[in-house]
Order: sequence, then structure tokens, then C-alpha cells
Amino acid sequence: MTALTSSDQMLVYCSHDLAFRQWTFEIDRDQKRLRLFRQWFGLWGRTVVDCPFEDCVAVGTVEYNSDGYMTYGAYFKLIDGSWHAIPTRGNSFEAAASVVRQVSGAIGIPRLDIKYS
Repeated sequence: MTALTSSDQMLVYCSHDLAFRQWTFEIDRDQKRLRLFRQWFGLWGRTVVDCPFEDCVAVGTVEYNSDGYMTYGAYFKLIDGSWHAIPTRGNSFEAAASVVRQVSGAIGIPRLDIKYS
């Protein structure tokens, strides 16, 4: 499940999984920063990414072929070469593309869609 919160200053995407883990991706337009963090059981947290917009070089959709079934996600890539998933509302291309359009527009970086077979 993913929730999207949007304001003039902040975009927030969240997801929860069966391991009681929550992933949160924030775009802070005022401070021009990206943050990705995870939290377990609503108590323990870890910041995975906290960087300025300039460190992000691409955002896009990713297509996976899993036993003949296509699923999609959204990601962002940092200048150091690391890739990170952005929580989306489902595994459809439309859900991933919607998030990517919002993120790309908010931080002004190019879109790069990729496909894995």
C-alpha cells in the first residue's frame, strides 16, 4: 500500500510490507533535498538517502519480467551510481509512470525508463 502526500513544499511516498517495514521517500522542495528512509514496527528507523537534488541524475520506471508476468516500479539514481526504489501504488506501468512524472517535475531531472528481461 502506498500513500502520497503532496503540498507546495513536500512530496511524500510511503509503502508498507508484510515484514512491518515502512519505506518513505520525501522530496523537500524548500530545502531541495531527497530523503529515503525505512522504519520497522513504527519504532526503529534508518535513513538510506539524504542528499541534495543535484546528487540525483535520473528517475524512471523499471519493467520486470517475472515468469511471464510484467510488473513495474519507480526508481531514482544518484551520482554515485546507486539506484533506489520509490514506493508506488501497485505494480502497474500507470502507477509507476505517475510517480515518475511527479518526481521528475518536482526536482527537474531527466526521466530514464529501463527494462529487465
